Amino acid sequence: MTQFRYNHDLLLSPQDLAAAKDSFPKIFPALDHPELRTRFAAIDEVANRMKASSRGLGTLSIFLVTLALVSASTAHLTQPLPGTKLWGSLATICGLVGLLIGGFGVMHSSRKQRWLLHRFATERLRQFFFQTQVVLAGEIVRAGASGDWAAFLNRRAAAFRQLEQMLDAELPERLELALSDAADIGPSLDRWMLDPDGTAPGPVTHSDAAEQLKGAYRSLRLNGQRTFAQHKLRETGRWMSSFPADQLRTFQRASGGAILLSVILHLAVAGSIVAGSETAAGLWLDIAAIWLAIFALAVRTLDQGLRPGADVERYSAYRDGARNLLGRFDTAKTWPATLEAMRDMETLSYDEMISFLRSNRKATFSM
Repeated sequence: MTQFRYNHDLLLSPQDLAAAKDSFPKIFPALDHPELRTRFAAIDEVANRMKASSRGLGTLSIFLVTLALVSASTAHLTQPLPGTKLWGSLATICGLVGLLIGGFGVMHSSRKQRWLLHRFATERLRQFFFQTQVVLAGEIVRAGASGDWAAFLNRRAAAFRQLEQMLDAELPERLELALSDAADIGPSLDRWMLDPDGTAPGPVTHSDAAEQLKGAYRSLRLNGQRTFAQHKLRETGRWMSSFPADQLRTFQRASGGAILLSVILHLAVAGSIVAGSETAAGLWLDIAAIWLAIFALAVRTLDQGLRPGADVERYSAYRDGARNLLGRFDTAKTWPATLEAMRDMETLSYDEMISFLRSNRKATFSM
């Protein structure tokens, strides 16, 4: 079974690059952007590392607070035992450390911010790669027909330098501007890195180059993003999984089961009290019920930190939107209609990025 390759749409691997050259030879220079690939790979590595670190610290904070709560719930029973004061002190420290990480963002918030900043940067690079194919479609087709790529490459290089300047000098500010743009007021001013209306694409003739540009965009962008969204919606059936649908199912079953068992145990203890048959076992059943409630709270907090429900909803909408645009793209009879579908795909991609950033900025691991 082949494994899904992330970012294959940017032709990062030699095999993807070779396949694109074989499939789209006339417009391959428009797809081959080594500077962008190098920059993307470096930023993506940091983003993945910061994501793992941020979520790892968030999960650790939940574990530490849970440990402290469990310890506190049994303090009255373990008090006569040796080492109780030391254990209680350690549990208190664990709770405080967990609170600092999850509640006040010590160590965790800076890593999350770096993750979101770097992810914003990688998606802007991806959007630049495909926006050049949309905005400069006329130039690409003419260059593909003539073989003279100098004008296109010069214009793309100039635009890419502006993007690099933004990444190097203005990235935090640009992220805040992107997130503060209210959707109900109007479209974001930063959505397009090349002015889609600044230069008319010109008449695009139905040529081999034009068909290859359409084929490349269909394969790499429309189908690529639709497949990516479907991959993120994958259900493996495993309890421990990185896929949001699996996580959502696990969290719902674990928290629901823990709450149900906690209620059953409390009812059993209440029944024994009414019957006048209180025993030591009943006391431990009561404690077990408290532990289950604490476990349910921990699972709920993990759900709030990872937000799998929001991810499933977002990826489902993105997949369906890309599918609808693919249908429009395939049935377009003219180049203006084709370009309109391509532009709408770039709008959809940008809006999905903003939804992703906003959702993960809201995520907390605070119990």
